[in-house]
Parts: sequence; structure tokens; C-alpha cells
Amino acid sequence: MKRMVARVFLAVFALSLFAVCGVSTPGAAAEGEYKFSKDIVFVVPGAAGSSFGAYVEMFKIVAEKNGHFDHNIIVEYRPGATGMIGMNYMFARPHDGYTVVLAASNPEYLVATNQAETFDQYTYVGVGSFGFEQCVLVTAADSPFNNIDDVIAFARENPGQLNWGSSGTLGTLHFFALQVMRSAGIEVNYVPFGNAVGTNTAAAAGDIQVGGTMHSGSLALVEAGQTKHLAQGGLQRNAAIPDIPSVFESPDLPIENFVGPFGDHRGIIAPAATPPEVLAAWDKLLYDVVHDPEYQAWGASLPGCDLSQFMTGAALTEHMRNSTVKLTELFKEMFPDG
Repeated sequence: MKRMVARVFLAVFALSLFAVCGVSTPGAAAEGEYKFSKDIVFVVPGAAGSSFGAYVEMFKIVAEKNGHFDHNIIVEYRPGATGMIGMNYMFARPHDGYTVVLAASNPEYLVATNQAETFDQYTYVGVGSFGFEQCVLVTAADSPFNNIDDVIAFARENPGQLNWGSSGTLGTLHFFALQVMRSAGIEVNYVPFGNAVGTNTAAAAGDIQVGGTMHSGSLALVEAGQTKHLAQGGLQRNAAIPDIPSVFESPDLPIENFVGPFGDHRGIIAPAATPPEVLAAWDKLLYDVVHDPEYQAWGASLPGCDLSQFMTGAALTEHMRNSTVKLTELFKEMFPDG
């Protein structure tokens, strides 16, 4: 992986989810409204048992048990290739909206970095999102680093000697690292891992000095006293995790230097050819389940999970397409040779 050193200062558009997260209420079912006629296949592009898939598993439980859905929800785990295996599996099935994929932020990054060989931003649409989860930075519990400013100071004094890792290459967490490097004018060694477990384990062992991961995936080792949080990637401190500072509190990391915030919108997508009436049915189903008291109580038990940032399908589609444009510009600036 190339080492990145800040070349020029670029004021990049700051992208805030808040601008597109206005919650619209689908409302009660109207007479003659389209209803799902068969089972849904919900694809999770991650491993079974992951925090990523927990949103879908709880969605299945609440939807089926509490009467929001009259058929079965089949959860298919298709991990690998930074989400492309799951995306390709969805596209290989009928484009009727009965097979969807939990895509987080991956499609935008895959398209922007020319990794998406079988789709672009116009071949899929948003179905909606569960909410938003912050990404966080972790380090070993006995590390001398206590915040992102400590990391930047060390990297400046020791160019190329700090190891920063996260899962995947040229995805959300890697771009987070690249933009910190560019904004702060530092050089670090980026170490990609196959999953969040590898990132967190390496941080605990001191094999990497900084690990980028999602908040829920970081908790086990933090609570075990093996790692500690350095910062989180929201525009400001998250009320659910107020003790973890935002990276943008650092004077070296002003938000105008970034395409962010950083985290996953836990978005659900479907093929663009999905009939409008099916997308409307999804809007209602997703709204009803996410706002079910049982799902809300479950979400409240996950620090860093913000279900208030639920998005409708139309809002998510707009967010993903705008994000793809900005990320494409950023990728071309950082890697002019592709």
C-alpha cells in the first residue's frame, strides 16, 4: 500500500448525514396498498455473528414476531471482497425488491475507487437505513497515546514508523486514515485486515498503534481492558458515547478537509429496477420495525448506535449518490494515477 503524505491542501466538501436524514413517516397502511407477497432474502456481506449482521437479525425477530411482516425473512451471509460478493449475489437474483443487501457505506466507496466491476451508483437504490454507527479509533490499553493529537505528534516526529490498521482497502475506514494523514501532513503505514476482529486483536497486541473499527466491534476488548478508545469519527461527540472525543476536535483535522462524517449508515439497498410499489412497502416495513419499542430498546443498548438517524429509501438514495460524487473526486485527487 502506498504511503500517503499530504501534497496539497484541498478544501473538500463536508458531507453530513444530517442534511439528508430527515425522517418521514410512511403512515398507516392505506386501502389497496401493496403488500409483500412472499419471503424476503436479506443479504449481509459479512460473517455470521458479526455486529454488522446483528441489525438484520433483530429486524427479522421484531418484524416476524410483532406482526409487521406476514412471510419469512431469510438472512443470507455472503462475506468477502469488501462487500462485492454480497452485492453481486443480490444482482444475480430477480430485481424485484425481494432480495436486498445491507450495504453500510461500501457501495459508494467501491464505485468511487473503481472496484465495482458489475455495478455503478445508478444500478442500485436505497431502501432505507436502520440508523448510523460511528467508527472509532482504538489503541492498546497500555499505549502512550490517549487521543488523536498524541498520534499526530508521534507520527510527525517519527515519519513512517506508526502502523495504522483497519479492515479492507479503500473503504470507509481506510479513507478515514488517508484523510487524517493528508490533513495532518503525516505519513503512516496502513495495514489492512480481513475483518474487525483482526484489527482489534492487532491493536490490543500492539502490532498496530492505531486501529480503525466500528464502535460496537470495539467494545469487547475495551471492556476487557485490552484496548482503549482514542477518538470517534462523528462531526461532534455522540450523545451515546460522550466520553470519546470527535477527531474533528483536533486543530490539525478541521472538518472542511474531509469527506465525512465517518461511520456506517447501516443502509439497505435494492436493484434500481425494483418496482416503486415494492419500495413503498419497504419504506413502511422498515419504519414500523425500527420504531417498534422492542427494536428501539435493543438499539439503545448499543453504545454508538443512533437509530434517530433512520433514513427513508429516497433520502438514502440521495445520500449515496451525492457521497459517491464527492468520494470519486477525493480518490482522483489522492491517487491521480488510479
